[in-house]
Amino acid sequence: PSEIAVRIQPPSAQVQTGGSVAFAAAVTGTANTAVTWSVQEGATGGSVTAGGAYTAPGTAGIYHVVATSQADPARSAAAAVTVTAPPQQVAVTVTPPSAEAPEEA
Repeated sequence: PSEIAVRIQPPSAQVQTGGSVAFAAAVTGTANTAVTWSVQEGATGGSVTAGGAYTAPGTAGIYHVVATSQADPARSAAAAVTVTAPPQQVAVTVTPPSAEAPEEA
């Protein structure tokens, strides 16, 4: 019998907090190509649907989406997801809003 192997695409991704990315898994070496999706870090690392759609958590960091073969749960593949915080909005306020310069003599 051939050895079961799992591949995940893309192998890595980058997304902003709360964003999402779709993953796909390919299983070879068995007729049962189904996988179970999970996030290695648990709920703090975001969530993933049964179809491989990952939603990032509200905290920046590096998390791992895992596809595990249903035919052989010892076989899995993981993708690293770098979750970044969106850029900060910068506001500038000038006080007072207007001023007059003294007249020169």
